[in-house]
Amino acid sequence: MRPFIWALGLLACAGAQASPYANLLDKAWLRLPQAQSQPAREAELDASRAAASSVFPSPPALELAHRTDRFNDNAGAREIEAALAMPLWLPGERDARKELAASEAQRYSAEQLALRLQLAGELREAIWQVKLAENARTLALGRLASARQTEADVARRVKAGDLARSDLLLAQGETMAAQAAIADAEGELAAARQAYTRIVGDEVLPAVEAEQAETTAAGGDIETHPALALQRRRVAAAQARQRLVTQTRRDNPELSVGTRRERATPDERYTNTVTVALRLPFGTESRNAPRMAAAQAELTEAEAEYRRQRFDIEQGIRKALLDVDIARHQAELAAARHALAQDNLQLVKKAFSLGEKSLFEFQRTQALANEAELAANQADITLNRAYARLNQAKGLLP
Repeated sequence: MRPFIWALGLLACAGAQASPYANLLDKAWLRLPQAQSQPAREAELDASRAAASSVFPSPPALELAHRTDRFNDNAGAREIEAALAMPLWLPGERDARKELAASEAQRYSAEQLALRLQLAGELREAIWQVKLAENARTLALGRLASARQTEADVARRVKAGDLARSDLLLAQGETMAAQAAIADAEGELAAARQAYTRIVGDEVLPAVEAEQAETTAAGGDIETHPALALQRRRVAAAQARQRLVTQTRRDNPELSVGTRRERATPDERYTNTVTVALRLPFGTESRNAPRMAAAQAELTEAEAEYRRQRFDIEQGIRKALLDVDIARHQAELAAARHALAQDNLQLVKKAFSLGEKSLFEFQRTQALANEAELAANQADITLNRAYARLNQAKGLLP
């Protein structure tokens, strides 16, 4: 009776403890209007299933009538009639309505899972954007600490007469540039955290495990992709609706059972009779043609959307796989560049302390080393984000 709850139960039972990633997704999910309206939607679906299994296709009606000649001849004629009008199911209509109700319930469950996957994608992007911004801020702080240390060293050597005052001004300029870089990094971090907060509801970001290649191995079959499953359920619902239209080419017949109590004159005794009537509406082209055309149009659109969605998913997976390969290669190159830059920095730093290199050369080497460190760390985070995007493309939830 609760397909979506059942599906989430399976996901919850997959591990003894949910990962921080999954907990964040649950937290963000509860903030969505679609999640908050879920009990009401499920009650609506239950009511539709109950209506499809009811005795009558629509509520019965009570008919009451009273006839008298009091206002014309006034000969004492009286007639009282009461009848119960009961609509009847058309052949095959009840089964068609049951099938439609079941299809709508499955479609709703698929919609919820697809919406959850969409939310997971937004959460993944927000988390890794925060990680990138935090890394940039951390490296900016390191750059400032290094610049201040260099400025203090240059000031000492200027005081000792080993360096010119212009070198101190150059060192102070690097310190100010590092401070400006921190301000920029903090602005980007604040924006990233704000985007994350809009999704989750607060700024708390627990330690989230990186999504690695092993995680993506289970997502090879796109038939289980929530977005594709949703389109498949929409096609099934459109087919069920078309079958219902086919089975209801006319309005429901109506059976009336009633009684009549009447007399012609005051001297006569009342006579009682029982009335049984059957009303059979006709199906006309003007009634059925628009309904059939609308049902066919809905089915055609659903099938076309299924094919388009399948193509988009396949292309998205191919692009995500390519992005992972590119990000992995860039991470390897950035790590190698970082190692070379650090080795070069140590050599130039030693030469600067011995007076063999100028402050300009040292600062340039240090800037290149800082840039290489930032690029290496950013490349690692970008690789993790590429894995997350691959999982997202394959329809895998955290």
